[in-house]
Amino acid sequence: MKNRANNQIKGIVFILVSAFFYGTYGIWSRLMAVSFGEFTQAWTRGLLLLIVILILNLKFKIFKKIERTNLPWFIIIALSGGLNQAPYFFGFKHLTIGTATMLFYAALVIGGYLIGKLAFNEKITITKYISLFLAIAGMLVIYR
Repeated sequence: MKNRANNQIKGIVFILVSAFFYGTYGIWSRLMAVSFGEFTQAWTRGLLLLIVILILNLKFKIFKKIERTNLPWFIIIALSGGLNQAPYFFGFKHLTIGTATMLFYAALVIGGYLIGKLAFNEKITITKYISLFLAIAGMLVIYR
């Protein structure tokens, strides 16, 4: 039981650290927008990330071979992840950082609810519906 609690705490800490750094995207995107276009920011980020991951893999051997049956899933997630980068940077260039970040995460939550329901038949409780409604209402107030 104690091990599970420790893992949950670690999970929370890692999510918060990740969210903090991910939240700085808008700042870096805005600063780099003067020198780099949206597509340049996206592919440069991807290339640097690939180099870092490959170096880490050479040292720690963290990758395992992708099984042939899983290859389509890797292609789908690579395409969907790659296709979001340029519009994401474009949004930071043309909206305020707070607005772009909030809009991105709101769409992520709505999409997550819909895809979770359609793909996995996840139950959307009344609490989730109310929360979603309040979140959308709050965004409408902010954007007006």
